[in-house]
Amino acid sequence: MTEGDAKGRKAAEAGAEIGGGAILGALGTNVADPAVGAILGAVGAALPRLVPVMRDYASRALSSREKIRVDCVAGVALHEIRRRLDTGELPRGDGFFDLGERDRSAAEELLDGVMRKARDEHEEAKITYMGWFLASILFSESVSRWEANRLLRLLERLSYRQLCILGALARKPDNLRTAPLQKRPGSSELDSLLQECFELETPLGLIAQEDHGSNRAWIPRSWVDVVPSKLRLTPQGEKLHELAGLAFVAEPDVRAVIGELAEA
Repeated sequence: MTEGDAKGRKAAEAGAEIGGGAILGALGTNVADPAVGAILGAVGAALPRLVPVMRDYASRALSSREKIRVDCVAGVALHEIRRRLDTGELPRGDGFFDLGERDRSAAEELLDGVMRKARDEHEEAKITYMGWFLASILFSESVSRWEANRLLRLLERLSYRQLCILGALARKPDNLRTAPLQKRPGSSELDSLLQECFELETPLGLIAQEDHGSNRAWIPRSWVDVVPSKLRLTPQGEKLHELAGLAFVAEPDVRAVIGELAEA
């Protein structure tokens, strides 16, 4: 892991640990934690349009779990934005933060979408990667407003284990099963995992099976035809993996996926 990767992981972990209203409390009333105040001040000065959207959520009536979720996604995003600013990265300069016809910028729209989806997300392990996704988009001119919203909907649709699958396949492990379930049955857990892989292939298009002989991708007819050793991230899968920080998915969870997909 590079020094930048280590700092990125540390920022995500620090942001994820915030919960129970630290960010929302600072926005809504006063800054009790100087560290939170420093992060909000730095990000607010560089990206002022984000603060009003967060302040709007601070004024809403949220349940205790909703408050924790919204605080977590805000904490992760703010830590990662601050980390990028501190290392000299510049926010995108293509008009993403400019007001549009409806008096709302693309950045405000995306932030509202991320906060809303995080508030309602029952798989709370996903929320860290929603925050990372938001921060990444704010520095990535190659991702248009429309694509950002499409990718956010896609991220919302994926299960946490599917995020782990993408993280696992990005490592290109060399010990995965070489036979489909049709030819060699497995456990019920493997059955479930391969169904999630099949969904990632079609209709989502985030992974594909590669025919090593021709180096071309092909789509299996059913989840029982999925061959783990031939699975690869598609360009769209690689993009989501990068933007959502899936290289930092919890190590035990990634290892569990690789272990289940491995040869017996």
